[in-house]
Amino acid sequence: MKIRYYLLIGIVSYLLFTLINTPAATVLSLVENQVSLPVKFYGVQGTIWQGQTDRLMMQGGPPIDNLRWKLQPSALLTASIAADVQAQLKQQNMIGHVQVNSSGDIEASDLRARLEASVIQQLAAIPFGQLDGVFNIDIASLQASQQSMPRAEGRISWKNAKLTMMETVDLGEVLFELKPGKQDSLDIVVGNKGGDISISGQANVMNNKRYTVDISFTPQRSASANVTQSLGMFARRQSNGSYRFKQSGSLQQLGL
Repeated sequence: MKIRYYLLIGIVSYLLFTLINTPAATVLSLVENQVSLPVKFYGVQGTIWQGQTDRLMMQGGPPIDNLRWKLQPSALLTASIAADVQAQLKQQNMIGHVQVNSSGDIEASDLRARLEASVIQQLAAIPFGQLDGVFNIDIASLQASQQSMPRAEGRISWKNAKLTMMETVDLGEVLFELKPGKQDSLDIVVGNKGGDISISGQANVMNNKRYTVDISFTPQRSASANVTQSLGMFARRQSNGSYRFKQSGSLQQLGL
């Protein structure tokens, strides 16, 4: 009995050793010839165990440069692929742990990135004004599948936040807290510290891609008259002097 057990362990170990030391370019080439992948890899080097690619192109997404990975072989026993990854998005560094199961669902943890506000503006295709500052992204956990909305828990800090339209508005440090909501929804709590305008409120994105936004903006003494008047162009003035922006709709109407 023990001989069969040790023999099985030896066979599995040999197969894993062979697999993880196979050149990554060879494996990816074989996969691309068999199935139509939503991504393309360029400049692949190293092995499946530990390798890198100069560029990864995703359908409908920006290119990912200098992607490096270190595989966790134990995940293969559960028909999953898990790896610690490093990459660059528009020359901005990102790191984290990513796992993909056999059904294509993605789980990620400890995702961290530092992105210039101008990069965020490009990625989100924000058509108005100019964003300045730095976004520090720290996502503790993220789950994404084709059947439901992504579930995320983490924090995004927009430091030295500034918005320039007719004039520049100092928003201080804007904080976004992400957490799972009821019925597979995503809740986002928004607030800030310092700046010309005090911000507080929340947004909710539901599984059917419906969203709601309810945020209050309160001008501080440092806010100019032009800034206060601008708030009235998209938000309703309240009796306490704040301006409330409330909206609901579908992400599809926003092109998302």
